[in-house]
Amino acid sequence: ATYPYDPYNIMRNTIGNGNWSDPGDWLTYTVKVEEAGLYYITLKYRQHQVIGSSTFRSIYVNGEIPSAAFQDVAFAYNVSWKNKTISDKNGDAVPVYLKKGENEIKMQATVGKWDEVLRIVEASNQRLNDMYIQMVMITGRTPDKYFDYNLEKQIPDLLDTFRHERDVLKKMADEYDRLNGGKAAQSETLRGAVEQLDSMLDDVRSIPMRLSAFRDTISTLSTWIYDNMNQSLEMDYILVHSADVEIPKADASLWAKIKHFFVTFFLSFVNDDDMIGSSGGEGAITVWVTSGRDQASVLMDLITEKFTPNSGIQVNVSLVQTGFIEATLAGTGPDVAVGVSRGQPVNLACRGALIDLSK
Repeated sequence: ATYPYDPYNIMRNTIGNGNWSDPGDWLTYTVKVEEAGLYYITLKYRQHQVIGSSTFRSIYVNGEIPSAAFQDVAFAYNVSWKNKTISDKNGDAVPVYLKKGENEIKMQATVGKWDEVLRIVEASNQRLNDMYIQMVMITGRTPDKYFDYNLEKQIPDLLDTFRHERDVLKKMADEYDRLNGGKAAQSETLRGAVEQLDSMLDDVRSIPMRLSAFRDTISTLSTWIYDNMNQSLEMDYILVHSADVEIPKADASLWAKIKHFFVTFFLSFVNDDDMIGSSGGEGAITVWVTSGRDQASVLMDLITEKFTPNSGIQVNVSLVQTGFIEATLAGTGPDVAVGVSRGQPVNLACRGALIDLSK
């Protein structure tokens, strides 16, 4: 159901996911309308990376956020494609004024309603880390289990800090669930830290022997903060429309999915998955790429848009894994290999298989 659709070729017809997930990242689109007036904005999206939670975008129109409805717009988790028309808290679609001609729509990743929770947890984790450093300064990294370090006396605020951070993390776990609208898997990490602090407070003498586990908890909280900063979102297209327009379905129908399955199945017998593309036919040079499909696709774009028009040289690009020497010995090797290991040219040179490109 993505646009444009092609059952034979791989289409780069969506954008986002991990390439548009850090707070502050933004995309800008220029849209053209024939008449000035109020328009609705609908986004076709898929948010299937942040499980059980929402990611957020603030939407600017011609450099400004038009209203509160366009700030911290939530995109809920779902494995399928969905349509989202910008709406207010009551679910009513909110229009925006667009001038005649070109208008700029900018979408910027934000942490949305999680902002305060993440800031408080990060500050709490920093204080726990400071306590860990102070304890290690006394016990060393490998404490002696037969020695009583009296940490609660040597670090007077240790237990008070543990109690305070336990209460803070418990409160933030509850707040995370409330903001999520129900129990969230992500809040269990905070509750695990709360349980550990409770256990350490119940048995203070065991703290030195549990420093390794405490360090792991601090590391886990740091990872939790980083993961919750992930605002992954994949987008197919933006619709700018009037109120009476019927929005096309976001997901494909059952019949379309069945048709796609059979078409791609039969095409698999004739489609060369290793061939990324070709800028010409007979007499073209062959290029092997070992890095990845995305890199090979970008290389093919550069060839068809820049290299071939300027040089007149036709190129076929294929994605391969290995076997340069074997292919060369068999007489089926490429003319050019990109992304090979740095020891490979020596192996080929020893066999007289390289050409001096400067000549």
